[in-house]
Amino acid sequence: EETSLRHAHLVVTVSEVLRDELVARGVAPERVVNYPNCIDPEVFHPDRFSTDEKHALKSRLGLDPDTRLGVFVGTFGPWHGVEILAQAVRELAVNSPDWLRKHKLHFVIVGDGLRMPVVREILSDVRCRPFCTLTGLVPQDEAPLYMGASDFLLSPHVPHADGTRFFGPPTKLFEYIAM
Repeated sequence: EETSLRHAHLVVTVSEVLRDELVARGVAPERVVNYPNCIDPEVFHPDRFSTDEKHALKSRLGLDPDTRLGVFVGTFGPWHGVEILAQAVRELAVNSPDWLRKHKLHFVIVGDGLRMPVVREILSDVRCRPFCTLTGLVPQDEAPLYMGASDFLLSPHVPHADGTRFFGPPTKLFEYIAM
């Protein structure tokens, strides 16, 4: 890596944090360009999916068409805060099930990764089952449908435990905002 950085005419990073790290490591600032990750607005477009497609997804999940969905899509990295979301869902399911039923609210947590065992444990209480679905991994081209079928998208990001700055652009937020 050091050799590549030393000899590269130009280094492209996906965030200012990574750019700053390279400059601190001795790469000349004029040789570092920041080009943040982005999304395809055609893929993440709110009108892309029909009502029938959204209802079909809800049906596949065993839900009524009028169920309101709160959706999280992610890789379950430590910075995503998905365990915080799981704790909130559990709190609502245990202490406010009538409110959840009244508002026809259901949480869909899409993805997998490092924090999945913790999430499964938090949501293992039988009282959570009527109000939350863990889909696991879904094909990448299906993820926008889950977002499109949602009534609101969930992004419980948390800071790094060691206090370091997050190194990447908030791609998930870009997807959510576009949808």
